[in-house]
Amino acid sequence: MSQALREEQPPFSLQRSLRGLLFGSPIYKLTLAKDAPAQLQIPPQDMWPAEAELGVQMQNGVFALAGQNITCREPDFYPHTSSHGWRAAMHRFAWLRDLRAASGDQSRRVARRWVGAWLEEFPEWEEEAWDPLSTGLRLRHWLQHHDFFCASADDNFRFAVYDSIARQACHLARVLPGALAGAELLAALEGLILSGLALPGRVDYLQAGLRHYRREIEQQILPDGGHISRSPGMLFTILMGMMCVRSALTSARQPIPDEISAGIERAALMIKLFRHGDGGLALFHHSTEQAPVLLDAVLAQADARRTLKSANVSGYERAAQGRSLLILDAGQPALAPTSHAGTLAFEFSVGKDRLIVNCGCYRGTGPWRAALAATAAHSTLCLNDTNSSEFIAAQTAARRIKTRPNFVTVTRDEQPQSTRLDARHDGYRENFGFMHQRTLTLEDNGETLTGVEKLSGSNSHAHFAIRFHLHPNAQASLTQDGQTVLVKLPSGGGWRFRFEGNAALGLEPSIYSPDGNAQRRSVQLVIHGETTGPCQINWKLAREKRG
Repeated sequence: MSQALREEQPPFSLQRSLRGLLFGSPIYKLTLAKDAPAQLQIPPQDMWPAEAELGVQMQNGVFALAGQNITCREPDFYPHTSSHGWRAAMHRFAWLRDLRAASGDQSRRVARRWVGAWLEEFPEWEEEAWDPLSTGLRLRHWLQHHDFFCASADDNFRFAVYDSIARQACHLARVLPGALAGAELLAALEGLILSGLALPGRVDYLQAGLRHYRREIEQQILPDGGHISRSPGMLFTILMGMMCVRSALTSARQPIPDEISAGIERAALMIKLFRHGDGGLALFHHSTEQAPVLLDAVLAQADARRTLKSANVSGYERAAQGRSLLILDAGQPALAPTSHAGTLAFEFSVGKDRLIVNCGCYRGTGPWRAALAATAAHSTLCLNDTNSSEFIAAQTAARRIKTRPNFVTVTRDEQPQSTRLDARHDGYRENFGFMHQRTLTLEDNGETLTGVEKLSGSNSHAHFAIRFHLHPNAQASLTQDGQTVLVKLPSGGGWRFRFEGNAALGLEPSIYSPDGNAQRRSVQLVIHGETTGPCQINWKLAREKRG
């Protein structure tokens, strides 16, 4: 491993050093499973659609993973320019799904070459390759696709694959749950459960995995179906994993634990709350849009037949009138590394057109990750250029919350022709003495969205900025009087934004990161103002009348 890659590793700790001495010793290798199965019993199936175009790129040696495009003519798990995220993705082998979708014998040969290289390079424990999360995910994807890369292989190759699966599963059973928590623990446990189903005589893996898995589902999936992280993207990943486990248990004619069945039902309903008219997810708390075809496939198999309007435990509200849709974040940021400081942020779409959005997230490390988690990257009010929740940096890509609102409340008034959401939070009270109250009303068959922004509770001086980030496909222009912004959507519909109050309206640059990697240029409407005490800004977004 190069010096640059070594420097990217976590700093020294006694626990990490002792773990390396134990797992890296020749004696430990001898304690792992010795009897490779002659064949796998009831291996799991991959249930989800793939991106064949990415598989074609892999046939040509280009691997687009974790925001990096790296060309590897020959297998190399530690290229000089690779990030930790890229290397982790290679070790986890989820990309086999896309490579398989490209079809053809060339795809099979590429997959076999990379699996064979991994077997040769990592026959025993190595910290990054045998990380519990990577091991669990690799077992899942090798088991799901072993028929793809083993089908025409010789007996020696198949034996080596089965032997490695047995040894990796043995190690995983020993180290879980370890330091893993949240969605990562669930993903690793899924690998252990599937190994218990596929490996003859390893019902103990199945039982241990399901015992931990059931407990984690109960703890992580909230009563309304949200995840404790409050991240739509993380919830979707967990939903896919639960459905994979359910499918594998069904194929093996094993009973489905009630926690898994109920978790799938609740989570699927919550995912539907987060979907815009274009089929993708809203961008709250480190989420990505996701492919609509994948969301369709997951929700169809989950058999989610209704859509939640209000999720009081998770802290989200959904209002729909006509073709217009509003999704509001009205909850405390969770104590999770995926949390963003976007309290009372909302997204607004019309049909398949997203109009007002949040900026999205950045999957890597560094300043962009923090910038896109900031209050200013969300369609909400920002006071004194300060986050409504403060984060402190951790040693990894994660961030931890230092302070957050003590309370966030929302009331809902649902009428046949209108929906009003009245929300408030005190995230700025400790530093500046102010509370933010936001009232959003969607009415007139979805053709009008009105907002009232109030700052109260203090007589100190403060600068406020109320931001409305626009989707890159929306075209905006400011009128000469500086009081109105005209917004045109791809479908041809026009919307007019106006405000009232002692402030100024302008258009400023913004960005949009729908997948956590690529960043598209966009613009934002911003209402800037100064206050020396309680103040109120009224605004209105209305569809332009045709004809």
